[in-house]
Amino acid sequence: MIHTIAPQPRAARGRSPFQRKHFFHRLLVVSSVALGCLALYATDATDPGTSRPLDLPSGGPGADDDEESIFDTIQFFGGAYEGDAFVWCLDKSCSMAWQGDFSQLQIEVIASLESLTEASQFSLVAFSSGHIVWSPTLREGSFANRQAAIEWVRALEPAGASCIGPAVVKTIAISNLAIVKSKHIIILSDGAHSCGEEADSSDAAISAITRANWQRSPIHTISLAGDAKGNLFLEQVARQNSGSFRRPPR
Repeated sequence: MIHTIAPQPRAARGRSPFQRKHFFHRLLVVSSVALGCLALYATDATDPGTSRPLDLPSGGPGADDDEESIFDTIQFFGGAYEGDAFVWCLDKSCSMAWQGDFSQLQIEVIASLESLTEASQFSLVAFSSGHIVWSPTLREGSFANRQAAIEWVRALEPAGASCIGPAVVKTIAISNLAIVKSKHIIILSDGAHSCGEEADSSDAAISAITRANWQRSPIHTISLAGDAKGNLFLEQVARQNSGSFRRPPR
């Protein structure tokens, strides 16, 4: 009779029965721990609380998810301006009354105010030898605010000189307070900058205006002036502040 001897694991060959028993016990423990880790990994991988959908970007919602901005479009002395904030700087010097320009200004401003919606903000500044402010901060275009501004415009009376520079700087300061997407500053005048100085201070006024406009908001200018000096001043203000310059037909 031929007896066959089953091959033993290499690690168990040449060891005593006690050593072989201890070796197989350690092997059983290691195998049990490995199977337990695999089970925990499988549970964690299927836990919806620890998984991330693969079909969504990890960076959150993109810019396209933002709501579309709603802008108002106003008409003022033949120009169209689209945005969500408007600040007027209006000439009420005595010369504005000579050819009926001030009455036309009131009509134009009131029509623009009436076209605003609550989606927009606005304020007004009027200047002559000094300047006055309707609101030091921008107000929403509610019916009550628009009516209050209209009454303010109707109560203005032309008098004094055309001290434009400080009035525009104040207008810019009001505009700078607004956190909106598209603001416009609109200046209307019928003459050159004149604050009563003996020397021409137009260049200094333009420099002050440009420095104040650190947000680079567009400053649009409308000239009713009949002299080249007034037109040049307003044109330079617009050019240096990303705005438009217009001379409506008289």
